[in-house]
Amino acid sequence: MPMPADHVRQMEQAARKAQTHSDPDVQEAGRLLRNPALRRTVDEFHDNPSARQQARGDPTGYFRGRGVQIPSNWRVEFRDNNWSFGFWFGAFSLGYDSDTGWFWSWWW
Repeated sequence: MPMPADHVRQMEQAARKAQTHSDPDVQEAGRLLRNPALRRTVDEFHDNPSARQQARGDPTGYFRGRGVQIPSNWRVEFRDNNWSFGFWFGAFSLGYDSDTGWFWSWWW
């Protein structure tokens, strides 16, 4: 099962918003969201529990191995409860939850 349509819309909307943000890391997150390799990887997670299991061990390596370019100063976390992952950079994070979709968070 590919990523649900409402999650795809969230992804596209977040990418558009990130483009105009003043923070370079947020702009980089927008580029990440537009990367077809990220979409393919999320689709894979929806279909393949063993892919999620592999990603838990080394999420950064897993994403990079699938062609998702992650800046060296970003941290990647993967949780396989209902499964979710997040990219942490500077004061921001961009995450995906298999039930609710894409989300941003930040702290000051």
